[in-house]
Amino acid sequence: MDMEKALNKIGRSLPQIRDVAESMRDEILANLVLLGEMPAPSGGEEARIKLLLDRFAENDMIRSYSDDAGNGVAVVEGDKGRSNILLVAHADTSFPAREDHTVQLSSESACGFGLGDNSMGLAALATLPALLRRLNISLKSNLILLAATKSQGAHDLEGLRFFLNNNQLPLLGAVCVDGMPQGKLSTHSTGLLRAEVICRVPREYDWTRFGATGAIMAMNEIINKISTIELPTRPRTSIVYATIHGGTSFSTVPRKTSLSFNVLSESEETIQRVERRITDIVEEVGIHTRGQMSFNILCRRKPAELEFSHPLARCARYIFDKLDIEPLIRPSGSELSAVLEAGIPAVTIGITEGDQTDGQQDNLLIAPIGRGMAQLVGLILALDGGLCRA
Repeated sequence: MDMEKALNKIGRSLPQIRDVAESMRDEILANLVLLGEMPAPSGGEEARIKLLLDRFAENDMIRSYSDDAGNGVAVVEGDKGRSNILLVAHADTSFPAREDHTVQLSSESACGFGLGDNSMGLAALATLPALLRRLNISLKSNLILLAATKSQGAHDLEGLRFFLNNNQLPLLGAVCVDGMPQGKLSTHSTGLLRAEVICRVPREYDWTRFGATGAIMAMNEIINKISTIELPTRPRTSIVYATIHGGTSFSTVPRKTSLSFNVLSESEETIQRVERRITDIVEEVGIHTRGQMSFNILCRRKPAELEFSHPLARCARYIFDKLDIEPLIRPSGSELSAVLEAGIPAVTIGITEGDQTDGQQDNLLIAPIGRGMAQLVGLILALDGGLCRA
């Protein structure tokens, strides 16, 4: 069977795959609630990984374990097993364990902290073996399901990098699974510099000096100067402020402030130039204000790209079209960068549609989940059929 006929066969099967996935809605939602209600701040994912492995252990056709980085790994063995397909979803969220992680379900939606990023992605992995069995799909390749730990913040994809650095298995390709948005199709990742600036005012600081205003105004000056840095439109580059903290009360002089931010660019050289400029700014403001300044790099990622014309990207667009999913072509800032850096063809997709509430909870729509699971199965079939080789 030639490539076009094989891809068309997958396309004809997608409506049935979607219908079967929709019939498993209760199981998918049960996994979403089970995993979503277990807090998993980055570096504290152990309980969530255990729940996921317990779900995999219920299927005697799956070999599952936790590796030395705490990743949850499950292997669905293929008929031949000479090649492997990697599906990865990060297990951690950006929310602390103290938040109420109760998931509120209605007939139309699910709402809770971190559901879109990335409890829904994990629920998709947890449900996938049962879906493949219900569809009577037997793969030639082994299917590796990876719940990656320590992906967020300063951990810089630590769990995934550990897996990739120690992997000895030949990988046909990979799909990075996000909870939302459906239609997301990322074939490239931007370069990233994640950093923080900390300003401290020593106790022996001379508050009688003209203009002595404490750590907050010093940080304000740093922000103002960073905002004047000229950024190119090509390659696309931006500085995104993430958090700022400082001060305790009206009656206390602020002695410490911190600022965290990301520098994003399609060019590694541009990121390095911006980094040098920020280093100079922090030093300059420190000298003028006599504050103690520190500029700390939390993580770096290089830009990486899968060519838009690559067969994997082409297959993904075909599958989206057959399922009436409008592609949202956008860069990915997460797992995709590490997988592409390792030389593995990969894309990132989203399972369902949704948005974020004012309280930073994710509100996921239930109806599109079946279609999202069908796109995932379609990509697996394309990879397993050898249709995504360059």
